[in-house]
Amino acid sequence: MSELIISALPILLKGLGVTLLLSVAAIIGSTLLGLLAAVLRTSRLPILKQIAVIYTELFRGTPVLITLMFIYFGVAYFGYEINLFAAGILGLSIYQAPISLRFSVPALRQCQKASGKCRGFSGCLNVRHF
Repeated sequence: MSELIISALPILLKGLGVTLLLSVAAIIGSTLLGLLAAVLRTSRLPILKQIAVIYTELFRGTPVLITLMFIYFGVAYFGYEINLFAAGILGLSIYQAPISLRFSVPALRQCQKASGKCRGFSGCLNVRHF
């Protein structure tokens, strides 16, 4: 039994490295996408707010496996090829961004908004500084 584990250890370590790389890339991607959606959600233009709300509501309730399959097979359906690793990064980023958006935007309390307004910050600058 231990010989099996020792012989499989290089494969397991390679898988660990791929998993860590995928996780870090997806965290960075979801942070950037969530930040973009948060800025859109706090926009004064109603169409931009609606885009952020639709994105949030659509992907927040979707299981991660469905999102990953939608990205991989949806891109292939339109005649493009996508790498499995890139599809994983994109799918996990799209899946995680609305969740982080849902809990980050309401956390900006009213007093923080008022403080930013007193300093002359616009909505985007207020989100950035507070």
